[in-house]
Amino acid sequence: MKNHIDKLAGKNYQDLYQIGTPDFVMMYIPLEPAYLIAIQADPNLWNDAYERRILMVSSTNLITALKMIENMWRHEYQNRNAMEIASLGSVLYDEFVMFQTDC
Repeated sequence: MKNHIDKLAGKNYQDLYQIGTPDFVMMYIPLEPAYLIAIQADPNLWNDAYERRILMVSSTNLITALKMIENMWRHEYQNRNAMEIASLGSVLYDEFVMFQTDC
C-alpha cells in the first residue's frame, strides 16, 4: 500500500490545471480486511497518506466519502451561480440607473 501511495502522490493529479480537480486523490481499497491489517500494521499509514493528499477509503466509507464530495460540489456550483446572479444583477442595476439619468 505504501508503494501505491507513493505512486499516486508522485502523479500529482490534484495539481493538474484547468480541469478543476479536488485537492485530494482517493485511494480505494476494495478488501476491507486488507485495509484494516494495513492500518493495524502501520497506525500512521492513513495520516501519512493524508499528508500527501491521498485519502484512503474502503468499502465501508466509500459511499460516505462520495456523498460528501457530491455535497461539496453542489454547494460550490450553487455559490458560483449565486455570484453570477449577483454580478448580472449589478450590471442590470447599473444599466437601469444609466437609463434613469438619460431620461
